[in-house]
Amino acid sequence: MTGAQWLKGTVKEVLSGDTVVIAAPSRGNAPPPEKRLSLASLVTPKLGRRDGSTMDEPFAFSSKEFLRRMVIGKACVFRVEYKIDAANGREFGSVFVGEENVALCSVAAGMVGIELWRSEAPRRYSLVACRLSLVACRDYYSP
Repeated sequence: MTGAQWLKGTVKEVLSGDTVVIAAPSRGNAPPPEKRLSLASLVTPKLGRRDGSTMDEPFAFSSKEFLRRMVIGKACVFRVEYKIDAANGREFGSVFVGEENVALCSVAAGMVGIELWRSEAPRRYSLVACRLSLVACRDYYSP
């Protein structure tokens, strides 16, 4: 989805290590519209089910908590880059809090992996460069 416009909002909720709910600025007395957005080109560990039928994958909770501490309640700019209809219309995009690219920060912290086959070249290069700097120095999530 090239040329998509950048929108403003506030991060209302963090659902996993790569998915957030963003509320648009409110207008009048009506509740603000919300958008569920997954960070593009990332692979995160899966959280287990609440009923206990599946367990968290390693790093799942810490990945979610890292993202939550970084973005919850903060103003952001975001854009939708692509949508996968087969996944119930799930939307993927970029989110910036201040000057920080949220996806790059998560990769730099070793909390997420990279989905190379769906990345555009410039994004892929920056994510891979960031990831390579981690490999030799510490633990990180690797799908």
